[in-house]
Amino acid sequence: MTAGWSKGRKNYHLYYRCTVHTNYNLPGNKLHDTFERMLKGLSFQPHQIRFIVETAKNLLIQPLQLKREKHQQQLKDLQALNQKIYQLEEKFMNNEIENETYQRWFKKLKEDKALVEYALGDGKKSKLGTTDGIIERVLPELSNYFRFMRKGT
Repeated sequence: MTAGWSKGRKNYHLYYRCTVHTNYNLPGNKLHDTFERMLKGLSFQPHQIRFIVETAKNLLIQPLQLKREKHQQQLKDLQALNQKIYQLEEKFMNNEIENETYQRWFKKLKEDKALVEYALGDGKKSKLGTTDGIIERVLPELSNYFRFMRKGT
């Protein structure tokens, strides 16, 4: 269906038209009322919400563990890059490498470090809170799905 406006004698009226059966139109206010009635009937019972919350938490255990492991590896990579930069600077200060070699390697290591730092920055804590906190706060709202959808608009 697609939405459109139709001009009446004095006002414009919202309507929805089927894209397949082009002669089939529905008044927008009637369709919206019917949709709201359907949403009011789509609420979950408390035992269903508990099941959804527990299932969501269980399904998140492995991805969160993988995310933590990736974060730990990125921290190790950052530490290794900092160590390499320090060693490079030490070699340069002791005249063990040429300026051109130093500049080339320093640039490469700084780029690698910036990439790792950027990736670590993406893992900042969400403003919404922990994943468990979000699950505990949002999913129980499904007991009144209509109100939940109204909050989202």
